Amino acid sequence: MKQSPVPRSCETALPESDPRTVVRTYKYRLIPRKNQRSLLFQIAGNARWIWNQCLGLQKQRLDKGKAFATYPEMCKWITDWRQAEAQSWLRTAPTHTLQQSARLLHRAIGDFLRPANDPARKAFPRFKRRTHRASFRYADGVKLDPARRSRIWLPKIGWTRYRDSRPVAGSIKQASVVFDGDHWYVALHCEIALELRSEAMHGRSIGIDVGVSAFAALSDGTFVSAPRPGERNLRRLARLQRSGRRLRKGGANWNRHQKRVRMLHRRIANIRTDFLHKISTSIAGRFGTVVIEDLSVRNMTRSAKGTVEQPGKFVGQKSALNRSILDQGWSTFAAMLQSKLDVRGGTLIKVPAAFTSQRCSACGWTSPANRATRDRFSCTSCGHERHADTNAAVNILEAAGRAAAACGGNRHARPDETGTHAEVFHVA
Repeated sequence: MKQSPVPRSCETALPESDPRTVVRTYKYRLIPRKNQRSLLFQIAGNARWIWNQCLGLQKQRLDKGKAFATYPEMCKWITDWRQAEAQSWLRTAPTHTLQQSARLLHRAIGDFLRPANDPARKAFPRFKRRTHRASFRYADGVKLDPARRSRIWLPKIGWTRYRDSRPVAGSIKQASVVFDGDHWYVALHCEIALELRSEAMHGRSIGIDVGVSAFAALSDGTFVSAPRPGERNLRRLARLQRSGRRLRKGGANWNRHQKRVRMLHRRIANIRTDFLHKISTSIAGRFGTVVIEDLSVRNMTRSAKGTVEQPGKFVGQKSALNRSILDQGWSTFAAMLQSKLDVRGGTLIKVPAAFTSQRCSACGWTSPANRATRDRFSCTSCGHERHADTNAAVNILEAAGRAAAACGGNRHARPDETGTHAEVFHVA
């Protein structure tokens, strides 16, 4: 069966001239009027309808053995639907907003068509329900009011107030609008110039080992503890969800209850995000090179239930471990480090995670017996003792040096010399 090629990534290309540019996102809470709030929900509903209609036609082509429709073909579908009298309500939304919904679907299908061994491969996209989180994207037309702060122009919405918590740097390239919890938010994707760091800052390196008991252990002996918002609010969330089972779905009390659940989830996410932003900003501002483990959190948090024929073991314990890992936000932390090091001209290096907790940072002896307890590392060869997480962080930092030596022994080039921000080493 012939399939359309995998679409290109939508990441903003960096210009060749100096200074180079990167994309930074600024997120603000909108304060729309009552009529603007209604328009926001209408545009989000139109974008969801376009996604579902295009996905339905793409599934029909898949069932018939035909190639998936390309993005320009889906744009022609949108034009025909907007011109039809039966779908005249689609004209409420800007054309490029509906086209962005088709573009996101095209990218999701491209991720599905990746090779099976590609870690970026994803499942086939699914239909969006009406209760799905409302969102849409502007490709252009969004601007800030130069005369009055705290006002933003959204096409088809007009001037809308927002909470101006920090100034916007650079030029706005795209904007995403999303309804989360009980509020509307706008995320401005801006292109800004890259900050080049001094040679002294580029020479500072740090290795980081993330964990469950302590969020992170740094190779200099520093430990970072996490707020664990999910664990702290677990009983409250469970109590809310149990009380919702006694309510009639779709009723007024049920809607108010759903709002309380959404707001609690939003509060948990805000606490986690605030902590991750602060710790990633601190690390990216103090070090020029950061080395972390190349972890696959998706594989680490898979369920242990198994099947009916082969049921899993220690399912409850594995479920609690998965919940703790996801509560820490390891993937988000790595993504924030990558973004903030990019802006500051730093480098993020990912090394394989195998045996970092069993290898002695003093003599290099690797054995499972070295890990005496969860927190204490005692080498069975040289007798070196250290906190197990700190020992692992030192091994992570040294693994980057060994990988660089295996690749030719050259020093890590500066980002402004090579154009590369992140490096992933996979050596034996």
